[in-house]
Amino acid sequence: MITVKIASIPERISQLEATIESFLKKVDSIQVYLNNYSFIPSFLNHRKICVFTSQEYGDIGDIGKFYQIEQQNGYILTIDDDLIYPPDYVDSMVRKIDFYQRKVLICVHGNILPKQKLTSYYKDKQGVHFEKELESDIKVDVPGTGTLGFHTDNIKISQQIFLSPNMSDIWLAVHAKENDISIISVERANDWVIQARGKEFQKSIYQTSFQKDTYQTWVVNNLFCQGD
Repeated sequence: MITVKIASIPERISQLEATIESFLKKVDSIQVYLNNYSFIPSFLNHRKICVFTSQEYGDIGDIGKFYQIEQQNGYILTIDDDLIYPPDYVDSMVRKIDFYQRKVLICVHGNILPKQKLTSYYKDKQGVHFEKELESDIKVDVPGTGTLGFHTDNIKISQQIFLSPNMSDIWLAVHAKENDISIISVERANDWVIQARGKEFQKSIYQTSFQKDTYQTWVVNNLFCQGD
């Protein structure tokens, strides 16, 4: 069983449609969390697709990717509505999950944290960017949850670990550290996953948070236990 989970905002409806189309034939189920959509797009009317709306369940930002995650079994891939994924993405991620015996969190994008305490999360972390070639798998501290994969055989995640919206990468990193779960950014070629471009993608969690990351920095320093 392979389940894809994604949260979306209305500005990205066109890319959402393209993303859904690219995954639909390759997975068993797609769960879509619509934040502030005024209607459910017709392309989501499919037997493989389950839709949750913020009108019914609340505007929870990127936590929507993990809505009801406790009820899922099998391979889980969480993706974003502003990325373009390659045709072999699902097969490649599943192979990597199995290579590590279903015991680690797999990602494409990731971040490495310095050993000392941070002054700014976004400025001090070292990014392992999804568009950049990586010659071999490496361990990272924080996964990019738009490129995340794992299997529920050995990794259990609850929606309750995400204590505030639009920080799912950090909350998952805290959970992984507390439970001794490794996070692996996988080898890939340049531009294997790419950023969708256009004005509708200019508003992102990164762009919104880059200049005001006091809380993110506090969480990493105090809950992730850097420098201990």
